Amino acid sequence: MSIDFEYNRTIDFGLEDKPIFYLEETCGACPESWNVYTEEDGYLGYLYVRHGSYTVWDTGDNQVYCNRDIKGDGLFEYDEREHYMKIGCAKLYNTYKDKQMTSEDYFNEYW
Repeated sequence: MSIDFEYNRTIDFGLEDKPIFYLEETCGACPESWNVYTEEDGYLGYLYVRHGSYTVWDTGDNQVYCNRDIKGDGLFEYDEREHYMKIGCAKLYNTYKDKQMTSEDYFNEYW
């Protein structure tokens, strides 16, 4: 798949074996929402912030991650956005590739 739409943000972990993630903002706030893509795999799912919860959903609308301890309510606070977006992209990629992430993997550059 080629990325033939205007994306708003990229997440690059700088690792050879991990793709660059292209994020398309679908709603700016209340809720903040982003679609996540890679060139190789296409659409992986979406990131969603609402009522102080951050959830990540795959293409089958299965929740693959949830955190209720974010600072923002209907959107991320500036200082937490990059961190949580990286977690979301890693969770979606691992789910797509049918991998399980351990807590030890998380602290190894989110993988």
